[in-house]
Amino acid sequence: SFMVSGLNIILIGFSSAAVAVLGIYYKLQSFIFMPIFGLAQGFRPIIGYNFGAKNKKRVMESFKTAIIISITIMIIGTIIFQVFPKQLLSLFDSNDEMVSIGIKALRTISLTFVVAAAGITISTTFQAFGKGIISLVISFTRQIIVLLPSAYVLSKTWGLNGIWYSFSISEIISAFICIPSLYFYLKSTFKSWDNIN
Repeated sequence: SFMVSGLNIILIGFSSAAVAVLGIYYKLQSFIFMPIFGLAQGFRPIIGYNFGAKNKKRVMESFKTAIIISITIMIIGTIIFQVFPKQLLSLFDSNDEMVSIGIKALRTISLTFVVAAAGITISTTFQAFGKGIISLVISFTRQIIVLLPSAYVLSKTWGLNGIWYSFSISEIISAFICIPSLYFYLKSTFKSWDNIN
C-alpha cells in the first residue's frame, strides 16, 4: 500500500490517466503473480522440512523445481503483456490516453517478470530456512527501497516512461542481492553439514 501510494503521488504529477494505468497494471499482474505466490507458499514447507533434515539433495531439487515453474509462468506472462497490451487494457474500458500510456507501461514493466520470479522464489526460500530478515530485505528492496526513489529520479529525467523503467531497475538490483546471498548461504550451510557428516 505504501509503495502504490508513493507511485500514485509521483504519477499524478503527469496525469490522472497515468494513475489509472498503474491501477490497471496491478490488477492485470495479479493474474501472473498470484500463481507464483501460491507456488511459493506450497513449496516453502517442503524445502523447510528438508532443510531441517539436512537433506541437501531434496533442498536443491525442491528449489530447482520451484524456480523452473516460476520462470515458466513468468515467461508466459511476459509474452502476454508484450503481445497483447492493447487487448488487456481494453478489458478496463480505457480511453485513448490510457491505452497510449498503458501499452508502454505494460511492455516495459513486464521485461523483468522473469527476474521477479527469481526474487520471489529466493525470498520465500529464505523464509523456509528461518531467515526472515534476509527475506524481508529482499522484499523491501524489490518494492520500496529501490523502486520509489528510482521512480522519482527517473520521472524527473526521463518523464513518465522513466517511472515504468524503475520497476525493472528495482527487480535487477534485488536480483544482484538475493542470488549471491542464496548462493553463499547454501554454500556455507552445506559445507557445515558435510563437516558434521
